[in-house]
Amino acid sequence: MKDVFADLRATYFTLNRASHFPIPSNATEPWGVIMEIAYPQATVTTVTFADGTVSVLRSSGGGFFGVGDEPVQSAGKAFLKQAQLIQPQATLTNDFPAPNVGRVIFYLRTDGGTYTISATENDMKQQNHPLFQFYCTGLRILHEYLKLQKQVQK
Repeated sequence: MKDVFADLRATYFTLNRASHFPIPSNATEPWGVIMEIAYPQATVTTVTFADGTVSVLRSSGGGFFGVGDEPVQSAGKAFLKQAQLIQPQATLTNDFPAPNVGRVIFYLRTDGGTYTISATENDMKQQNHPLFQFYCTGLRILHEYLKLQKQVQK
């Protein structure tokens, strides 16, 4: 049986900045952000790219794919903007493991490589944690998609 989640996830790490992505101002400016949160039942992967792609997928199946409406787009742009602030604290990596349960991993895609930074979800829920705002901005994407889903279901 084909693992669609694993295949799709892998594309996020091999994707090259295409000509339709805006050119970053420097080699370490993120043009893509991947946030992965591991729960006992599934891993939730949130991605946004500079071309307007904003998606959330679950390793157990399903998710939200594409671009969403204006609030989803706004959340995606805010996530990329926050990534620019976090990037200097992140470490260059060529290894992209899924997080362990209770942990959140961020991957920042840049022309200079992929950077990573992580912490426990409990730590990031603390307002004084350096990743608190970044974490909340990433969660806003899911929140906006869930609001959109409720509107569609009405």
